[in-house]
Amino acid sequence: MLALYLPAALAAASPTTTTSSAAAEGDLISIGVGHAMYAVFGHAALRVRYADGRDLAYNFGGVDIEQEGFWLKLMQGRIDAYLEVTPYSDLLLKYSGEDRTIVGRKLALNEAQARQLVTKLEHLNHDDRRYYKYHHIFDNCTTRAAELVDEVMQGKMSKYASYPVSGTYRDWILARIWRATARGT
Repeated sequence: MLALYLPAALAAASPTTTTSSAAAEGDLISIGVGHAMYAVFGHAALRVRYADGRDLAYNFGGVDIEQEGFWLKLMQGRIDAYLEVTPYSDLLLKYSGEDRTIVGRKLALNEAQARQLVTKLEHLNHDDRRYYKYHHIFDNCTTRAAELVDEVMQGKMSKYASYPVSGTYRDWILARIWRATARGT
């Protein structure tokens, strides 16, 4: 699922599209793989630059590494996760401090879509749905961001996500772990 959503999100993103200065602007933030076991698949978040100057990161990968049984839950794909909202500068510091690549792509949203995205993110931030059971494939930082943007874009992303993928999820995951291990991360 991760392999399907991230390319679709990037296909729906445009590095040159801007929204009206009166509306917020949204970016898809892709964060490369890290050295830790939990970072082997990379990360994704949404960035919102508000007209009033606020610059926030909406990170669906918030976890408490001190939660009981974290590493076992990580391997089982059942981590208690949450939407974490921070200044974008904090997200940059955190992931650049882990020596991870960070790439931002402006989402191709019109003004109404940008406002809808902001409304949905702000609502989620103050709702019990901000907490969820993270799963490596089916429910994670990338799927949460992609589904939200796809909803705002009225399904434009999901049509790109329907391309067939060769092999099984297991094949894809094992190949990804093998590549990470081969390069020493």
